[in-house]
Amino acid sequence: MREETEITIKQAAPEFLAKKRIAVTGVSREPQTHAANAVYQRLRDRGYRDSFAVRRGSARW
Repeated sequence: MREETEITIKQAAPEFLAKKRIAVTGVSREPQTHAANAVYQRLRDRGYRDSFAVRRGSARW
């Protein structure tokens, strides 16, 4: 029998944010309409210079 362990966001966040590169999906060219844009910008503002915006249908931002 496999034991399942639930982890909270508060527990998972430090490990996730310790990564050197983070990709944010769902980023739009219309920043006021998508929450992903705010997440991406906040990461960049906080020093995550190797974070990447991922947009569907775009080879380049």
